[in-house]
Amino acid sequence: MQQHMSGEEYRKIQLEMPPSKRNNAKNAKTAAVGIATVVVLGVCIYAGITYQKYNQVVPPINTPKQNSPNNSSDGDGVSNGTGSGGGADGNSRGTGHSSVTGTVTAISATSITVQSSESGNAQTLAITSNTSISDAKTQSFGDASSGQNSTANIHIGDKVLVTPDAANPDQAIGILLNPV
Repeated sequence: MQQHMSGEEYRKIQLEMPPSKRNNAKNAKTAAVGIATVVVLGVCIYAGITYQKYNQVVPPINTPKQNSPNNSSDGDGVSNGTGSGGGADGNSRGTGHSSVTGTVTAISATSITVQSSESGNAQTLAITSNTSISDAKTQSFGDASSGQNSTANIHIGDKVLVTPDAANPDQAIGILLNPV
């Protein structure tokens, strides 16, 4: 059976204890709290790094600003404007035409048809050897003809973001599978 003591009795026992024993107990508690703090911080840092590693958002390929004053659209998901490229210098692979986000309704080695999720209209774009294909889910990149991301990996019903070429708006310069 445990005996209870008042605060005064406890204090009296503590004062009777040699100072070295009192300090050792205090130092042990301080050390334990310090070690626990370091362990918790280490776990938090590891969790943050792991989260960032596996939850990165891949930006769409060469998408121009949607509300650019130079981009006018007739509602088919493709701009008719003459806006400059998607890069900061205007000389990148970006286009003056808006990208189309939607569902693949037809796919071959030479073309892709996408039904716009915004307007519901279907648009067919040619796929060339210059067309880059990326997958946001696996964060992998390739070209249309070979590698991990080829047209063979695109299926009817897949969600995609297709960016037309500035020089030839009927050709796809980039296809992003599984856009965020």
